[in-house]
Amino acid sequence: RTFGFEESTSDSVNVLDDPEVGAVVIATRHESHSRLAVEALQRGKHVFVEKPLALDLESLGALESAAHEAAARGVHLMAGFNRRFAPATEALRDLLAGIAEPKTFVATMNAGELPREHWTRDIEVGGGRILGEACHFIDLLRFLAGSPIVGVDARGMRGETPRTSPEDSACILLSFEDGSIGTVVYTAAGAKSYPKERIECFAGGKVALIDNFKSLRLFGFGKLRLPALGKQDKGQKTLAAAFVNLVAHGGENPMALDEMFDAGKATVEAALRIRRQFDAEV
Repeated sequence: RTFGFEESTSDSVNVLDDPEVGAVVIATRHESHSRLAVEALQRGKHVFVEKPLALDLESLGALESAAHEAAARGVHLMAGFNRRFAPATEALRDLLAGIAEPKTFVATMNAGELPREHWTRDIEVGGGRILGEACHFIDLLRFLAGSPIVGVDARGMRGETPRTSPEDSACILLSFEDGSIGTVVYTAAGAKSYPKERIECFAGGKVALIDNFKSLRLFGFGKLRLPALGKQDKGQKTLAAAFVNLVAHGGENPMALDEMFDAGKATVEAALRIRRQFDAEV
């Protein structure tokens, strides 16, 4: 009642089998995302699924197949990768379009510490923080690079606390087909007084810096000035509006499936590399 919902149910089948339902939003705990998304797409429902897309490559592959089959029927999948829809991201993407040479990206997430018992840290249910949150920045760098990911490496911090465990503090290195490279620094070991999210891009003798999605600073761009961005905007409203517009009016999916699943595969691979590295060290 508080949010104006007409009905509620604890059985997803009641929603997926309802002929009056044309689109679904999947915002459940992470382990059920891929399964529910596949079931919805197969029933002809448009799907907005929160990240992560899946917790393993097998589930991700099943969702990718279902998404392409559904798209051929005009049924669409979008994911909760909202950072690519932020005004700062869109402005930076436009600037980078004029730089032909490869780029170097550094995305830093000062994520903060979570309680040891937090469900997202449960590998079976939440998949861990790399899959659950660092995926945002793998997708963001894929979007900014505008080029497929061709290589993934990752290393986690060797520790046992919620600040220093490999699932809470890690570095991920991405290589792109066009020669660009990107590093995602995801850490729970920082201070709350430091900005939570920063994205740096070095290319063509120029530097651009997105600071917490509140500002976009330029270095080496001459007298070029951008309009002030105002308050922080991580793109959530723009992403939601894009999904509603796609469902209501059709047209081209603003979130290309190839990009979405490229980032999804790289995220799973990064998480697997961190776990294998830690297991080997132990």
